[in-house]
Amino acid sequence: MQSDDRGIAPDDNAKLRVSELIQEIQGMGANSLLKENDDQLCARLVRKYEVRSGSDKTDGSDDPLLHRSLAEAARENVVRRKANFFSGLPKQLEKTVARRRAS
Repeated sequence: MQSDDRGIAPDDNAKLRVSELIQEIQGMGANSLLKENDDQLCARLVRKYEVRSGSDKTDGSDDPLLHRSLAEAARENVVRRKANFFSGLPKQLEKTVARRRAS
C-alpha cells in the first residue's frame, strides 16, 4: 500500500476524511443544519471532504469508494443529528415545527 507525502495510506486518508466529516456534522448547531435541505447539505459536505486542500496530490475527487463512504456518512449523520434536535421537543412544539416544514 502506497502512502502520500504525509505518510498517510489511502485507506487511512479516507477514514480520516469520513471522521472529519462526521465531526463537522456533530459540531453543527440547529441553525446550520436547518437552513439547508438534507440533500444540499450532504452534497456540500461530500464535495468539501473529497477535495480537502490544493496541496493534496490524491484529492479523492475521482475515487468512487471515497465518494460513496462520504455520502453515506453524511446522510446518516445529518439525519441522526437533526433527529437529536427534535427528540427533546415537547409534543406541541413538534407539531408546530412539522406544520411549518409542510408549508
